[in-house]
Amino acid sequence: MAADGLRCGRNCNVVPSKRPMSKTITAPSAKAPHQDVFSSSEFDFDFDLEQGGTYEVTSQPLPYGFLFSPKGKGLPLIVLSPHGADRTAEGSRGFLRADWLRKLPYNTLVWQDPTAALGDMVQSGFGLGTAEHWTLPNIAHVVANLRDQLGIANENIVFVGFGGGGFTSLVLVSHFPGASCFVNNPNTDLLKERRGALSKVLGLGYPDLSLVDLARTFPERFIAIEALKANPTPPRLYCLQNARQDVRQFRAFMTGMIGIKAKAPPSTEDHGGDGLIVDYYVDDQTSNKAVKPELWAHHLERIADWFATPQMRAASRLTSPRTAPLAIEQSPVRGSWHALLPTEVAYWETVISGRHGKPETVKKFRERAAGHYPVPPSVVTLLQRLDIVRARLLDVGAGPHTTIGPVLYGTRLNIVAVDPLAEPYNELLDKYGIEPAIRTVKGEAETLSQQFTDERFDLVYCRNALDHMRAPWTALQQMLDVCTPGGMVHIEGSVNEGLKQGYGGLHQWNVMPAERDLIIWNDEGAKLASRTLTGVAQIRTAGKDAWFSATLIKEL
Repeated sequence: MAADGLRCGRNCNVVPSKRPMSKTITAPSAKAPHQDVFSSSEFDFDFDLEQGGTYEVTSQPLPYGFLFSPKGKGLPLIVLSPHGADRTAEGSRGFLRADWLRKLPYNTLVWQDPTAALGDMVQSGFGLGTAEHWTLPNIAHVVANLRDQLGIANENIVFVGFGGGGFTSLVLVSHFPGASCFVNNPNTDLLKERRGALSKVLGLGYPDLSLVDLARTFPERFIAIEALKANPTPPRLYCLQNARQDVRQFRAFMTGMIGIKAKAPPSTEDHGGDGLIVDYYVDDQTSNKAVKPELWAHHLERIADWFATPQMRAASRLTSPRTAPLAIEQSPVRGSWHALLPTEVAYWETVISGRHGKPETVKKFRERAAGHYPVPPSVVTLLQRLDIVRARLLDVGAGPHTTIGPVLYGTRLNIVAVDPLAEPYNELLDKYGIEPAIRTVKGEAETLSQQFTDERFDLVYCRNALDHMRAPWTALQQMLDVCTPGGMVHIEGSVNEGLKQGYGGLHQWNVMPAERDLIIWNDEGAKLASRTLTGVAQIRTAGKDAWFSATLIKEL
């Protein structure tokens, strides 16, 4: 074990691959800071701290290459991981094009993925190398040597990457307790997310091993959270995640990451909050593309307190990019909840009056208001566990009428529907001559236990309303409080609706399912249901990109 917890020390046991591999490397793009290639037969070479340049390691079965741009001893180190093989038009290997990185006032290191040398078809190697020769510990060894040359600590290192490069950054940071990681739309579980790209690597470097074998034998190589579990000090993690991307696997990763941080010993240092930030965004890039290069520097500066001391920042003469507004920012100034209530009433008046632009919306509303619609399938499934003759249901944030059909299997359900805007809704219904099958009564989700002092409900239902609420975490706790022991709170809605609607009107929050958990967040912060609510025995979640459901079962 090397200093500072590096798991691959100077005497790293590297077993040569049985396959003959090229030991040469093509030097670099035309914009490299130095055109000479410095070769070494060992990983213990010294970098030129004055001019930098391109470096190769010639003794290994796979070719290692590094591009170093120095800014000064004692300054932080930014390590960029490639998200794919960077080849010239002729097919020779070069470096990932990241000229924006060299413009930063910090030392920067870009590394080539040796895995790409396995074959021309390998575009994304994820630092996997071969079964006998995993490359990432050797990359970490080079970074550790450069760290010592620069005279900095692990806390002054940031690993940066997008997609597959985000994955390798997460694995690399696990070798450096106290370091930071800045990733954009990272892969987190290769065995589930990148099977197509992975197959090209596995056939050459991991032959005759099934996905089950890989998960059992090399979990830390293929699953980021498994690598991070080995680090006694969880990294400070800043992630930019495109909200339009399929983020189911990322949610599972974040749930695991929060669990790791919760078990870690408390830090006595102030690194800006808990060191775990996720910024969901929507921009004009497709969801599988990286954010625009000029935004990387902006967001690195946002977390500069994580990796650069005040003295380092002063020495690097970092200038703030906040002088110009950036399109990625999704934090509009929001009005108070009460001030926004009229926008919801105005919307429903267009529907109730029949003036809504979509006739189908008006038709569905009137059918539902008259009670001519079934009980939602998700509610039917839950009611099958109850005695529907005696069961009491509460619909929270019901709007002008409940969306729970009033009759199931010939039995009229006992439903109470509440909404803070029940009074203006009922006035509109009377004005336009509509009599709903079940009238909504006034009630705020945040004060349910005060309203229903002596009443309890077997099923509390909330459909597409949690993102509208003044204090959603208080509202969820109140729903649990008025639920019978062993009863259920069932939430359904649009994933990340606040972000999709630009935080317009009452869409002030985002809700999304995690692995057996629920996340509610906006730019003011995020919380997990399992760590915020009391009285929850179990959380079950489901859903894809557009729609989610969550069932919270109350303790007996």
